Amino acid sequence: MDLSLKLQELRKKSNLSQEELGEKLNVSRQSISKWEAGQTRPEIKKIILLSEIFDVPTDYLLKDECEHADWVQLDTKDKARPNKKNRIIPLVLSALLLIGMFAISRLVIENQKLSAEIAATPVNEILEMEKTTPEQFELLGKYYFDYSRENRFDYVPYFAENNASTESTEYLFWAFAINLDNWGEDKGIMSQSYVDEMVATHFNVTGLSHLSMRKAWDYDGEKYTALPQSIKEKPIYILKEYSTYMQNGIQVYDVVLDSCSSANDLIFNEADIERIKNNILNDQSDDLIVRQTEEFKYVETFNGPLYISHEILNNEG
Repeated sequence: MDLSLKLQELRKKSNLSQEELGEKLNVSRQSISKWEAGQTRPEIKKIILLSEIFDVPTDYLLKDECEHADWVQLDTKDKARPNKKNRIIPLVLSALLLIGMFAISRLVIENQKLSAEIAATPVNEILEMEKTTPEQFELLGKYYFDYSRENRFDYVPYFAENNASTESTEYLFWAFAINLDNWGEDKGIMSQSYVDEMVATHFNVTGLSHLSMRKAWDYDGEKYTALPQSIKEKPIYILKEYSTYMQNGIQVYDVVLDSCSSANDLIFNEADIERIKNNILNDQSDDLIVRQTEEFKYVETFNGPLYISHEILNNEG
């Protein structure tokens, strides 16, 4: 006898309507109806409650075939009491299962800090296009040209994989620059809660230590106030290598980029930036010089990149 038939027979033997049983389990009558029709199955904690309501062992409900027919005779006054061992063992096993699932979920959350769903990314759309590899690489190059500017790759701190700093001073300029256009009247001031939120969202860091940063940021215990300091122009990164791989079932992006600047220390205007982006694969930009080569590993979430590492591969000077 399968679970749906057992539930239907046990409920009727107990003289309970579907609505009355639903009230005892804190579920709707429709849920009970679907269980008895075999359309859905109750979760394990509901099965444990059902075993208590019907006074039967949990393993009786979980087995496909009834091996203990005497448990069905609930209408007799002198029905046998269930063996405590038969009820305790399934409860213990269920508890261990829940503990194991909780531990695994905590490990995934702490290691990755991801949403339940990973955000879709234009990178995957580019790779799925029916284009040649050079054409795809050109599109990726233009994508990362904009992406690195939008996410201020130039201010992302350097750290080895899963070894990001827990000191706030490593993230202050990045946290400020990433939101530079939205400060309004509070320009030059960041709350501690804002810094905590930004770092927790984009780095695998908990328990951030809040400190003042000499000659840059004063910290009064609640907020950071910028000392006279200029924020750099948005960076110019040229894509050099691109790859992706799966880690713990999650797609990781691994990009190697050349960090470039003006060869003549000129400040580029918007027209210059657009021209450079359009020529990034043609080596036609004599006004650029490569300063260093950097590698970024990250996971894409709904909140933007979650950085796994950022390292310098080659410093040109």
